[in-house]
Amino acid sequence: MTAERPAPRSGARVELTLRGVDDREARYSATAAFSGTQAIGDASVSLADGAVSLSLSPPAPDALHAFVVAVLRRAWASRREDPAPWPSRITRWRG
Repeated sequence: MTAERPAPRSGARVELTLRGVDDREARYSATAAFSGTQAIGDASVSLADGAVSLSLSPPAPDALHAFVVAVLRRAWASRREDPAPWPSRITRWRG
């Protein structure tokens, strides 16, 4: 998040930016902003089984972590049905 986009006081904003895709996984830079806090880290999705690895610092609340994992699993599931490219950016809000 930049200075123009401060962390929300309530709810959360998640931004995932595609860093690369190879024959094993899709990799994203992850930013989660919540309760005036910003967490930055990395996420990856296994192309074989959709397993998501997410590391944020500082750690996000469990519910927000689960939300980010679910967003990436949905992206993986949609790739299985339609082999379109992975989205270059995913932004989601959680109220």
